[in-house]
Amino acid sequence: MEVFWRDGFEGASTETLRCAMGIRHAASFYRVFGDKRNLFFLAVEHYAATVGSAPIAALSQGKTADEAVAAMLASGAQLYTEKSSGIGCLIVSGAVNCTPENADVAEFLAAYRVTIQKKLVERLERAVADGELSRHTNIGAVAEFYASLLHGIAVRARDGAPGADLRAAVALAPRVSQLSACPADNFDTRSD
Repeated sequence: MEVFWRDGFEGASTETLRCAMGIRHAASFYRVFGDKRNLFFLAVEHYAATVGSAPIAALSQGKTADEAVAAMLASGAQLYTEKSSGIGCLIVSGAVNCTPENADVAEFLAAYRVTIQKKLVERLERAVADGELSRHTNIGAVAEFYASLLHGIAVRARDGAPGADLRAAVALAPRVSQLSACPADNFDTRSD
């Protein structure tokens, strides 16, 4: 997982992967995993179920949507800048620029990235149902805003932005309740 996290799908050679896992012979690698693509899919699934799950899990924290989203962003800033793990997010940067023959790898990660937005929508819908947010809140646009911010934090962490700077940026993010006060027609949700 760490090799893919550091080097991305296309940057990780099977030789580097074998060495990291202590597999001496290529035949053993292919017998166990089939190919690099299958190993990558397994690594992403493991990442998403373990360390990469922290920002989504943080959404269940907090009594309010404001607290939940703040916890998610803080968790992302912490995770993505932690030197003991990979820098950035495997799901965000593992296959950013794939060649056409690896488009399925990029699509696989894109499907995972949509998960955070779906979880945000669920949390915001609950806040509307509880009367915490206006029923006129453009939930899709607000979820898109925070998902984009979280993914941007991962990219900036990968670029070497200091954790303290990213945490300070997270603290500047508008509260959900502030965004929900904007009329829904202030958000253009049409695709380009």
